[in-house]
Amino acid sequence: MRKEKSKDINYLVKPLLNEKFFLGENVIWDHNRSLLLWTDIEGKTFNSCSENGLNYKKIKLNEKLCSFGLTRQNKIIAAFEKGLFICDLNLNIIKKIFDFNKNNKNIRLNDGKCDTFGRFIVGGYNETGKVNTKIISLNSNLNISNLINKIGCTNSIEFSNCGNYFYYSDSFFKHIYKCNYDNKQGKILRSKIFVKLKNNEGFPDGSCIDNDHSLWNAQYNGSCVQEFKEDGSYGNKIYIPCPQVTCVCIGGKNLDVVFITTAKENWTSELDKKYPLAGSIFYAKLNLFSKAKGRKLNMFDDELINYSTVTG
Repeated sequence: MRKEKSKDINYLVKPLLNEKFFLGENVIWDHNRSLLLWTDIEGKTFNSCSENGLNYKKIKLNEKLCSFGLTRQNKIIAAFEKGLFICDLNLNIIKKIFDFNKNNKNIRLNDGKCDTFGRFIVGGYNETGKVNTKIISLNSNLNISNLINKIGCTNSIEFSNCGNYFYYSDSFFKHIYKCNYDNKQGKILRSKIFVKLKNNEGFPDGSCIDNDHSLWNAQYNGSCVQEFKEDGSYGNKIYIPCPQVTCVCIGGKNLDVVFITTAKENWTSELDKKYPLAGSIFYAKLNLFSKAKGRKLNMFDDELINYSTVTG
């Protein structure tokens, strides 16, 4: 793991809860219910609380929930490890949509997020390190199309405020890509490397975009969240007191709080002593790092679905 300069760092983040998570991920702010939501992929739980950490709720799951989004009809679009489902707000399955690499135990779904048009974009992850999975798009008609046909570990899925740029990373290669995106058609037009993370930096994990167009990227084994400006230049850095930083969002009722999930994968008692806060979900006021604010979450367009007639 990367060595940290802990003695030189003034950590401005604090743990939101006393709970620890094996692989906290996909943290989002539900502006309709004023709730913070996230998954613990390896712990198989779906979690929520208020912006100040109150009313914490944990739902135990039978499968790994890898990513999820909210829908316009107050449901959840859920990417479990082997398929896409529409669920109620307690993760009870309403409708199965799609099986994903059902016969390959090494490949599962991973990072996902909605575009501004209401599609849910989600990518795969091959746990053996092979680059043979893909990023797919689900539209309002519940049709699936391929966006990227060759990727190893999908992360950093995000969309610009205007909807015309699509970001993603293949964590295996430490690159974040920025694509010209046809929002109406849901197609990638051109793609380029937006950021190449350096050897002494972590691996690009989950990201979010603020209202000033900066991309904030959680760096796994990098002990930080790094801001990248719209042109790809480095901005502010949020230092985290543990190495495995997994995802970030900006939320709270005023969209002025940054929330950050972390993990403790392949963990030992020695690492627990060195990083006692590993696996925590952290928070801080965004104005400690930026003058920007967050933005409301894009939601999946499920308005064509009549849930009263759905049978599963």
